[in-house]
Amino acid sequence: MLELSDVDCDKYVEENVTRLGLLAIPENRHGEKIPYTLVKTFPLYLFVHKDNPLAKKQSVNFSELENEHFLMLDKKSYYKNLVWYYAKKYHFEPKIAFESSDANQLISLVNKGRGVALSLEPMYDQGVYGNLVMVPFDDKDITWSIAFIYQDYERLSNAAHKFMSFIIENVR
Repeated sequence: MLELSDVDCDKYVEENVTRLGLLAIPENRHGEKIPYTLVKTFPLYLFVHKDNPLAKKQSVNFSELENEHFLMLDKKSYYKNLVWYYAKKYHFEPKIAFESSDANQLISLVNKGRGVALSLEPMYDQGVYGNLVMVPFDDKDITWSIAFIYQDYERLSNAAHKFMSFIIENVR
């Protein structure tokens, strides 16, 4: 088993028809390059410092992030593509304050008031991040999904099929 970035996982699977990858990317990105089997979809939330005016909202529209400083996962993650996609949809260019491959570091920086980030509910630990507020988006299509990727399902090994079935049955 290997741990790879989103981009490198795609490449790994594309190199050999018998390879299987497990990828977390925006749901609407699955299937663009390679076949997939969806495992689970999660809503993304805006993570913002409690003193930011957006923290007081019941929900936020992505257009309201135009003047915010984004804390982003690095270039090998599809996270960046998701932010740019929605920024373009709402006619603005995101202000990128910092990039990292460490999601916990980004959440820590939000907790210190250094910018905003998009993340999943499981990343929210109020005991650790006391200054952090998680605000839902009004657009329910702003999601993140876990999916298996492969070139040809029939050419995957029996062990790969069993692993996929086990994960899918135990995650949902």
